[in-house]
Amino acid sequence: MDPTDRPHPRDPARRRHRLSGGNPGQQCAASKVKAAGKKAACLLFLDAKVAGGATADPIKVQRCEDKLSDPEQGAFARAEARGGCAVGGDAMTVEGTSMRS
Repeated sequence: MDPTDRPHPRDPARRRHRLSGGNPGQQCAASKVKAAGKKAACLLFLDAKVAGGATADPIKVQRCEDKLSDPEQGAFARAEARGGCAVGGDAMTVEGTSMRS
């Protein structure tokens, strides 16, 4: 094989293949952990604004909450609807794990 025929290490197609691995249970768990991390980041961003002198906005806090745990459109509901989840209804467990880290 000619060295110029090999894909470049930073080739997006190669990267997608590497990141799309895992069985459906692992993919479901990964999407739940990712969603919990996004919620934590959202809440921390709002806390930082409050620490900087802004007033707390309960509507924005509720939006952070709903992105994760809304029973119809939240990230956990979407992940479980795709199927393959080993454990269902574990939003509080995964969220608690991400908030402790």
